[in-house]
Amino acid sequence: MAERFWAKVDKKAPGECWEWQAAKDPDGYGRFMVKKNEPVQLAHRVSFEFSCGAIEIGKVLDHLCRNPPCVNPRHLEVVSQRTNMERGDIAWAAMRRTGRCPKGHDLSIDGQLYLRNGRSYRRCQPCHLASHRERNRRYRERRKKTPPDLTDLVAEK
Repeated sequence: MAERFWAKVDKKAPGECWEWQAAKDPDGYGRFMVKKNEPVQLAHRVSFEFSCGAIEIGKVLDHLCRNPPCVNPRHLEVVSQRTNMERGDIAWAAMRRTGRCPKGHDLSIDGQLYLRNGRSYRRCQPCHLASHRERNRRYRERRKKTPPDLTDLVAEK
């Protein structure tokens, strides 16, 4: 099985990304069928387990190189899902790292934290209020427009 797996990898120097050359999911992560009639597995996880051993239950692998098709075990680190998300390139992770929203508002000010379903979330209050104002403005604009004249349609019947 290991021979079949490594045949699908473009191995370069140890410090470079080793690109997965076979099937990939929509996000670019490699997919590998370990055994028939078993679920397909993520190629970087298989690579890590071949090279470093089992991954702890409840842990995930973080691509330190930020390259989804990379299966180089030196570019993978076992971390919690939260750590993996915080290191990512998504908006809330950047807000969490910098303490600022994408428009530059300070998130450390009181009122930037809110509760929903018993969980606390961070949101930018000025951006949230601006979004509500814009949505209300568009709604009022739609209501101002007069409805089409339907008298001609009624008279024809």
